[in-house]
Amino acid sequence: MPRLNLIVCALTGVCGAVLNILGSLCAKYFELPLFLDTYGTIAATLYGGFAAGCVAAALTNSAIVFIIANGETVYILYMLCNILTAYITEWFCRKILYRPVHERAVFPVNKQASTVRRFHAAIEVCIVLFLLSFALVIAMSVLGGLIAFFIDLFFKDNQYHNGNWKNIPGGWVLYGLVLSFSRHGAGSLATQILARLPINIPDRLISVFSAYLIFRLIPDNRRKT
Repeated sequence: MPRLNLIVCALTGVCGAVLNILGSLCAKYFELPLFLDTYGTIAATLYGGFAAGCVAAALTNSAIVFIIANGETVYILYMLCNILTAYITEWFCRKILYRPVHERAVFPVNKQASTVRRFHAAIEVCIVLFLLSFALVIAMSVLGGLIAFFIDLFFKDNQYHNGNWKNIPGGWVLYGLVLSFSRHGAGSLATQILARLPINIPDRLISVFSAYLIFRLIPDNRRKT
């Protein structure tokens, strides 16, 4: 990768991390039932590829540990969710959004296209964004649940799992859902996965569509594959 591209990649990742941190701070401050910690990663990946998404992921979770989670270093494990978000987003880009026009079913709207074609292209993009959101909902719920299950097994004395859920965005809702599923007989792993689904559904939809909007607002210097 040329030196200039490395700089652009790093800066894109930094901007993505800033967006993630701002989203997390808003979710925590306003006590929203959302995480809002990956839309910057998605936007960075759309613009700069997987490497930029990984930079955003690493910076995001490293910063959240100290800025939001009050030094709870165990939160760094959720960096894996952010990295997986970048990977899945990159896969959708490589397989659909960035394929040659004559091969792909979905592509950004062309200003010279007819009104009907532009409408069809917009619908196609929305369908792919919904599919991306659905894939992220499943992946983040499963991986996030596995990480939480791992924490339960090996970090039981950690402040994160001693009732201080306010340290994480959406924590109060997640805690309530975990208790609810536990009372209905769900196992520990199933509880952690199922409890994340109601939060991840709106969170990933908001994250994916807002990230794509940010991507579309950036000057058309996007990478080509």
